[in-house]
Amino acid sequence: MTNKYPRSVLAEAAKESASLVDLMRRVGAPIGSKPYNYLRHRLAHYDIDTSHFQDEPLPERPKRSYSKAILTEAASCSTSIREMFLHMGIPPEDGPYQHVKRRIRHYNIDTSHFMPPRSPRDGSLFPEQEFTQAVAASHGLALIHRFDACG
Repeated sequence: MTNKYPRSVLAEAAKESASLVDLMRRVGAPIGSKPYNYLRHRLAHYDIDTSHFQDEPLPERPKRSYSKAILTEAASCSTSIREMFLHMGIPPEDGPYQHVKRRIRHYNIDTSHFMPPRSPRDGSLFPEQEFTQAVAASHGLALIHRFDACG
């Protein structure tokens, strides 16, 4: 996996930033708790000086309702919780995955058609040689057709 935020990029952005949230804006990171924590740890890992950072809280997230009807409809059109967020218009980078998983279990919503989670460290989903050959042989992007109700 390519490091989207190498030391050089973070070091330069940190010099010009007034806070971690400001740094997130400068490097184009999604503004959410997961990217916030990831970048905080990357800065510490690279030992980048952030002593000048001021405390700036993340912007408030809009309150969302996850009713049984909304989750059932989104699940029927999706193959993962990430796709459910996209279907519901929620940025998946900072979606409330654990909360939605609990709601799905609580409402007993069918997710048997969901794709199994893949491990990014596993590497077995797309072996590099196979992937390289497939890309070289392709002539464009394939369209994905979904249920008519999913728009």
